[in-house]
Amino acid sequence: MAVRNRARRSKTRIAQVAALMCVVIAAGSVAAGADPVEPGPVQPTIQVPEAPATPSTPAVPTEPEPDTSDKGQVPPSVVASQGMAFPQRQDNTLASKIEHEPDSAPEKGRERALENIPTERLRSLPRGQKPRSEIQEIPGGFSKAEADRAERLELELAAIDETPRSPSGIQATGSGPGCQVYWPSPHLVCGAIKDKYNAMGGPGSWLSWPNSPEYVNPDGIGARSQFLNGSIYWSPSTGAHPVSILYMTKWEQFGWETGWLGYPTASEIGHGPLGSQQEFQGAGLFWSQPAGVYAVGGAIRAKYDAAGGPGGFLGYPTSDELTPPDGVGRFNTFKNHLTNLNGSIYWHPQHGAHPVSGPIFAQWASAGYEASQFGYPTADQMNLEGIAAEQQFQNSKIYTPGVSFPVGQSGVSLTLGVPSAGPMSAAALPDGVRFSGAGFEMTFQKNSGGNLNIDYLRTTSQAPSEFKLLVGLPAGYSATIDAYDISVKSPGGTLVGKITLPMSFDGSGQEVSTFTSLQGNQVSVNLGSSPSLPIRSFLRTADLPYPAPAGYENLSPQERQVCRDDLPECWNVRNAASDAQQVSYREYPDWRTRGEQDNRVDAVRHCAWLAYMTQRADEDFARRMGNAHELATPNAPLAAAMDEYNNETGVHVGLREEHSETGIEITCREYGREARQVSSVTDVGTNVYKNDLVFIHE
Repeated sequence: MAVRNRARRSKTRIAQVAALMCVVIAAGSVAAGADPVEPGPVQPTIQVPEAPATPSTPAVPTEPEPDTSDKGQVPPSVVASQGMAFPQRQDNTLASKIEHEPDSAPEKGRERALENIPTERLRSLPRGQKPRSEIQEIPGGFSKAEADRAERLELELAAIDETPRSPSGIQATGSGPGCQVYWPSPHLVCGAIKDKYNAMGGPGSWLSWPNSPEYVNPDGIGARSQFLNGSIYWSPSTGAHPVSILYMTKWEQFGWETGWLGYPTASEIGHGPLGSQQEFQGAGLFWSQPAGVYAVGGAIRAKYDAAGGPGGFLGYPTSDELTPPDGVGRFNTFKNHLTNLNGSIYWHPQHGAHPVSGPIFAQWASAGYEASQFGYPTADQMNLEGIAAEQQFQNSKIYTPGVSFPVGQSGVSLTLGVPSAGPMSAAALPDGVRFSGAGFEMTFQKNSGGNLNIDYLRTTSQAPSEFKLLVGLPAGYSATIDAYDISVKSPGGTLVGKITLPMSFDGSGQEVSTFTSLQGNQVSVNLGSSPSLPIRSFLRTADLPYPAPAGYENLSPQERQVCRDDLPECWNVRNAASDAQQVSYREYPDWRTRGEQDNRVDAVRHCAWLAYMTQRADEDFARRMGNAHELATPNAPLAAAMDEYNNETGVHVGLREEHSETGIEITCREYGREARQVSSVTDVGTNVYKNDLVFIHE
């Protein structure tokens, strides 16, 4: 009963020794209680195995790590353990018969037996000597009765050892050859557990004072002693190692030392403020402040170590080993809290363990993980010239360029991948990458506005007449298709981005009728069977909300018709709008404050846009596209007159600066600085000289 009462006081004692711990804990340690981080896309109907004999068999033996607990360091998990309930075990058998070393003396059994002797039957202090509890303050929240019992136990040990007691404050005092008392705790600490405890600093360590007798574990082999902030477990094959409350709580879930984790083989190893790990016979436990404690073992652990463990690209585990719905494989999920990228290691009995991470993980996860058309990974991810990546799955490869595009103002970015049954090579482009396969090329390249141009060029009839894209949708995001676009929506249903449907033309410049479909996160574009090669198909991603009117990046029906009438020229000017927008931003870096409608920013943008289209296509195409844009976004009469005036100036700047894009920027920016303010359509007038701009307000 006394043991149970003391166990109930453990929370109080943890609080009382907090001041002592703070002397050792480094300033700035991360406190516990942070909201857990979502580990990424959640796979449906995942089941935790009830009794994993060994995760992702076969088991991989773990070598003990260097023990840093003897160096006076406070493990990171101890800070996070504050306020947690101490895991209570019901299998409390006193260790009155177990011995820690083969050559134990019989006296050790006598020492442990002292735990069973009532206090009144222990040796008394010499007549007239006051108990220490009446001379000095009792630390650690112990009662006077407990402190007095501790002092009388010291006398018993001294008698067994036939050596006098020499008090030394709250450090170890009465000590026999096998056991020791740490006043004011009334419990003995013995053998290898005592040696480990002393090496750590005794009560001055993060464990604080002993809080229980030594117990024999249910296997009849190992032993344990409980302290205020953790326990020390010992077995003949693993030695003695401390375990904090945080790790004990996880260990308890798997059945303590009789479960598949077995005994600890090393003390906790800290990784700075991000987390720590502790090794057990069957697996490693890993703790990180955002995610918590999770077990990684077997072949998955071997692959995790090969990938750099917590310091590698995967980061910390965010799950224990799980079983996917097919019941065949196993996996752990991970998150790199520095890069904010999710990943997993998947194990299959035929293909082994392989990590899937970053953009490929997002694309594969959005497709349905191992239940998708791709199946399980069969190889690790490979870098292609340091600019792209590929990974082989059971049924296909996924290639991904090293570019992404943001959606909305959430900080979330989408990635695109290419599923391909055949091999592709990768070549670097400015702000992009070109994949090349048998008779085709696929290009991903950012434009000056940060959006992504995607081109598919089919050069031979043997090349695929259909190309596919995988959209890496974050958890909760969705994609839908309509007549002109694929819309990307946030978990709340807000439109945050678009992927325009492609326009395609053949070797004669004629439009090629395409059919685009969306299934899950896969976009498929069928180019038909035009005999005139090459066939080029181009599309674009577009961020929302637009800093400029939507038509500049996302073509209206009127503008799409202009493109269809001359698709090669439309492809030539596909970046003119974003380039013109950046010209206006460079001239007016405070454009967010100024706004972009009917002012100098707007005037410079119109000038540069029409000039770039004239230079990259021709005067006729530029005028038709400019007119289509005005029809698609009708303005009040004064604003419409302003746009028409500035468009005309832009066309003539393009004609004059036909061979110099730099000249276009210099001229339009200069015209913006000298622009004329107007207040009526009459003020706008006729653009006779084509060498100035107008605006309505600053």
